[in-house]
Amino acid sequence: MDKLYELSKKFRRAIDSAKSNREFTVRSCLFTFPNECCDITCDLLGEYLFENGIDTYQINAQSKYDYQRRHVWLVTKNKGVVIDITGDQFVGKKQFPNNIESVYVGEENEIHQIFSLDRKTEPNTIFTNPSFYNGFGGTPDFRQQRLIDAYKIIKRYI
Repeated sequence: MDKLYELSKKFRRAIDSAKSNREFTVRSCLFTFPNECCDITCDLLGEYLFENGIDTYQINAQSKYDYQRRHVWLVTKNKGVVIDITGDQFVGKKQFPNNIESVYVGEENEIHQIFSLDRKTEPNTIFTNPSFYNGFGGTPDFRQQRLIDAYKIIKRYI
């Protein structure tokens, strides 16, 4: 679990550094990171972990307190370890603890238990392999291109 935590922490640090250097524009999927970025971040981190030999999937769930609020996090396929690098977006929000870590790796915790309704297991978006591109003529679709662009920026900071 140490390797998983270190990789996740390194990735989060890279996003934070890129954001503080204004690498993400208003049109970027990470402009408001970590707020409202958990789905995109899971795809990006999922790819990075996959490149480092760790296979994951996403859990997408609804809050039991606020039906409008959803959250997405990763889980390892082989051991079911939770990986969440956007949980700190809920610090200071009603119904949430104030001691939320920016990088969490471990068993499901209080945050993930709040998001207990309408849970869906989803695969990560494949955006680095051209044979999986969804766009016209074998090009990346809009979501894949946004991920490609963000991933290139993040990788420069790792």
